[in-house]
Amino acid sequence: MQTLTTELPVCKNCDSPFLKEENFGGHCGQNIHIHPFTLSYLIHEIFHAFTHADKSILLLIKYLFLDPGTVLYEYIKAGKRKKYFNPFILIVLIGGLILFTTLTFTPPKKETLGSEKVIALNNDKSNRGELLGGRSQKFGIFMAKNSKFVMLSSIPIIAFVFWLGNSKKKFNYAEHLVANCFLTIFTILIYSIQIIPLIGFSKGSSFALIPTLSFLIFQIIYYGWAYRAFLKKMSIGYTFKPYLISTTAIVLWSVLSFSMSALDIYWPRLFA
Repeated sequence: MQTLTTELPVCKNCDSPFLKEENFGGHCGQNIHIHPFTLSYLIHEIFHAFTHADKSILLLIKYLFLDPGTVLYEYIKAGKRKKYFNPFILIVLIGGLILFTTLTFTPPKKETLGSEKVIALNNDKSNRGELLGGRSQKFGIFMAKNSKFVMLSSIPIIAFVFWLGNSKKKFNYAEHLVANCFLTIFTILIYSIQIIPLIGFSKGSSFALIPTLSFLIFQIIYYGWAYRAFLKKMSIGYTFKPYLISTTAIVLWSVLSFSMSALDIYWPRLFA
């Protein structure tokens, strides 16, 4: 007598069989229901990534706005990794936003000094101002095109300052990198949707520096507030120290950024 056997469906990603009560692969967690790519399916997936109740981009941004210290504690120390959208993926995605708004509200001028004119100005010291203006314009174009990477490069430096300031509190450097990834996500968002448009609108006026200075003050307060709450959840009570470390980190990064731009403008041979 033949016995009827029913083959269990197999995960298309890891080739492990699904149990009857399961809808996900036993090894990789991929859903058993795989849909072909269509335009409607892509729109659904994008909308799902932003709005899904348990782990969405919008929910993470909400938490980073209301209580960033809890986000840092739960993700880094409490081990609640599934609760929040992956910060390493999101920081790359949101980094594209800063490039878009930069090119939209503060588009760089396309005209630059030709090589022959640069040589002539180098030999003619009386026109040094025009030469420096051309170099500054060229540097501005570079910064606009690479704004995402410039912003992301601040993470290891700021994280290092926070690590030095809390080195005796059993936080390793990698944990500070993760914390600063989260905080940078929110600051990039604010810089992209608020500060860059204000910079574009105030360009050439007496208020041109106000948006940038306001953003630096916001960063100092936000990072200090987030770290203070994070440390408090670790039973480490600081009132002003997180703000002091935050000020040191943001000022150091600002000085380094300004110094690199000044060196490129006044001594371009160093980067040749």
